[in-house]
Amino acid sequence: MESFDLSEIQATTILEMPLRRLTALETQKLIDEQAELLARIDGYEKLLGSEQRRRTLVLKELEEMVGLYGHERRTLILGADEVEEFVFADDPVALEIGDDPCVLTLSSTGLMGREPIEGAKRGTFGRHDVLTARILSSNHATVSAITSGGRACTVQGMEVPEVAGRSRGAAASEIFSIERGESVVALVDPAGPEVGDRALLLVTRDGVAKRVAVEDLIGLGDGRPVIKLKGTDRVVAAMLCTDADHVVMIASDAQALRAPVETISIQGPGAGGVAGIKLKGDAKVVGAGLAATGAVILTVTDTSTAKVTDIDEIPAKGRGGGGLRLTKFGKERRLDLAAVGPPAMLTLLVGQEDAPSKPDNRPEPLSIEPTKRDLTSKKTDRRILAAGEGRW
Repeated sequence: MESFDLSEIQATTILEMPLRRLTALETQKLIDEQAELLARIDGYEKLLGSEQRRRTLVLKELEEMVGLYGHERRTLILGADEVEEFVFADDPVALEIGDDPCVLTLSSTGLMGREPIEGAKRGTFGRHDVLTARILSSNHATVSAITSGGRACTVQGMEVPEVAGRSRGAAASEIFSIERGESVVALVDPAGPEVGDRALLLVTRDGVAKRVAVEDLIGLGDGRPVIKLKGTDRVVAAMLCTDADHVVMIASDAQALRAPVETISIQGPGAGGVAGIKLKGDAKVVGAGLAATGAVILTVTDTSTAKVTDIDEIPAKGRGGGGLRLTKFGKERRLDLAAVGPPAMLTLLVGQEDAPSKPDNRPEPLSIEPTKRDLTSKKTDRRILAAGEGRW
């Protein structure tokens, strides 16, 4: 105290301020933990007291297992008297799978599937049908999966399991050689009909942005990097874009920056990108998307409150800035989720009533009305776990 020429009152004030803040944070953390434990205990007691609830839980878990591993059988079991004499085809081409157009999808639960453009069999809409990616491709096309590790993993369209019956395809980890902790964030067919003159835009957790020419993906080895990431940085979003588009990047401290895509330079796969959004403190980017006409920004906080903001509330600025605040925090400490898109196209994967962190099998449409920027978020009936486009 004497070394810094501080009075006793000044020294006491300096010491007590962070202690009060730390105590308040720890108290709130314990209160939240207690509320979650009490909710779980209540759910378990209801489960033990109701046979119908137990049957429903078992059914849900069985449906989840079917969704993950219930692929259609790829071989036919016949009796000895049913086997016909095998004849080799004179024309090997007759045995090939045709290069028919198809739709490849990636769900928020990490399942990748293939559907025909026409004649797809509709099924009961479930949690594996909230999509984070849907592209037009073909059976013979080589498709690139952009991973959170900044790599492009490739697969041929016909190698992706079909969406049929209760199956929505297979886990991306079964299709691609992705590493532990790595996930697929986007799908791109470099030679597909959706590319045109568009480039691939990448946004990372540390606020870095980069564009890659789509043709650079052609011939790129399986698992090769499309961006040079520093430290523990990860890709959080990847999308096709034109020079006329704007991108919105949303940080965990509720700051959002809208920038013209043309200000983000196109670089080779080995480059590290440029500054996208300036982050403060320990904030991280939690979502990004194109600012299309009529789009909205959905934000979900760590306390399960949510808010929807019109895209026009965020004016365009140069890249590298700090952005504008989307929502005020009360008890909230951060955003856990952010999604950008037309409200009619956003479908929500929500938690179960008695287990908020466990996905319900019934996704819900986005029903939250947009409000002005910088207003508070509101409590939702169900915890929002993910958002994306609905399959049907």
